Amino acid sequence: MKIQTSRRDFLKSSALSTLFAAIPGWAKNHGCERRFFNDPETGVRIMQATSFPTVNMNLYFHSRCWTPDAGIFLFWSMTQPKRGGLFDLYRIKVDGTELVQMTDGKSLSNVALCPDGGLVYFTSGDGVYTIDLMSLKETQVATMQNGIATGGIGSFTDDGRRYCFDIQRKDGKPGIAWLDTSTRRVHIIPKAFNYISHLQIEPGQGRLFHYIGEKNSQGYSLFAIDEEGREELAFPIRDENGHEAWLGPSGKLYSALREATRAILVAAPADSRPSLLAAGPPNFWHPGCDPAGQWIVSDSSNPDDGLHLLCVATGRLCRLARSGSDNGHAQWTHPHPSVSPGAKYVLFNSTRTGVPHVYIAEIPSAMKEKLQIPFQEHSS
Repeated sequence: MKIQTSRRDFLKSSALSTLFAAIPGWAKNHGCERRFFNDPETGVRIMQATSFPTVNMNLYFHSRCWTPDAGIFLFWSMTQPKRGGLFDLYRIKVDGTELVQMTDGKSLSNVALCPDGGLVYFTSGDGVYTIDLMSLKETQVATMQNGIATGGIGSFTDDGRRYCFDIQRKDGKPGIAWLDTSTRRVHIIPKAFNYISHLQIEPGQGRLFHYIGEKNSQGYSLFAIDEEGREELAFPIRDENGHEAWLGPSGKLYSALREATRAILVAAPADSRPSLLAAGPPNFWHPGCDPAGQWIVSDSSNPDDGLHLLCVATGRLCRLARSGSDNGHAQWTHPHPSVSPGAKYVLFNSTRTGVPHVYIAEIPSAMKEKLQIPFQEHSS
């Protein structure tokens, strides 16, 4: 019996064969490793997204790692578990399915998912690259002429027009660079810094760049600088614990304080004084907020009192769940809660099984509704 094959079917089959042949062997769907359980105290549903016995962790508490619909997130996994081993980038659906390895042994830093959810940006050497989230096609989009990329945390403006990252300038000092994603031109702020940490571009207007620098005479170490490097302003927050982020597109920065104070403060650059966002207990550690700046989830330490959900509008908070992590020295033992768009989920790290894995906690709508009710003092 002779089988007839149309030209259209033949070309379609050939195109698919070519496409699949171009996908490297490691870039395959690993199915799922998930398991589900409920927090014994709050009843919140939690999914352990990874189970393979290697080091797994999220990008960071203020990294852009979620697609806009909160359907997919990125995380790191050490494909070869060894001292000094490289972390590869993975993507996975929020239900724990379609676990896909996106890189294989490539040294990359400043990873950030563009807010439209289509491309992952990263730096390596003097290059800026993108990886298509679904096809995994890698493209070099720019080359730096006056510096090389250093290990850091990439950040984006909400419109996806500016991608910010750490560099080392030609003079050997740390610097701030950003890419115009439409022109693919790299801009470097014309100022040499002695110290930079936690670099983040302001997501609303994209004209200010926040970083932790050297303490000034007023005891401030949180700063913002404009794109021309002309105006450097301090945030009036003392005793910060080194964990802070832009409060969505509000133009303000929030920061957890050191143990003795146990609070989260918020301020705009050059404000005369900060405002109290929330007072502990707990002892806030790494407070991550959703892209809109409406909800914060913070882990806690000394003592560990779990993950706490905070409504920015009312200042009310409650425990969401226990992280179950040992909060040791290694970064993957810190929960680093990352809140999804719409504050539907929280991605966090935990060593509760003895192996570092990434987990997803679903934020109950009823819990958010209670926290949105303003506090009213009792009057007799």
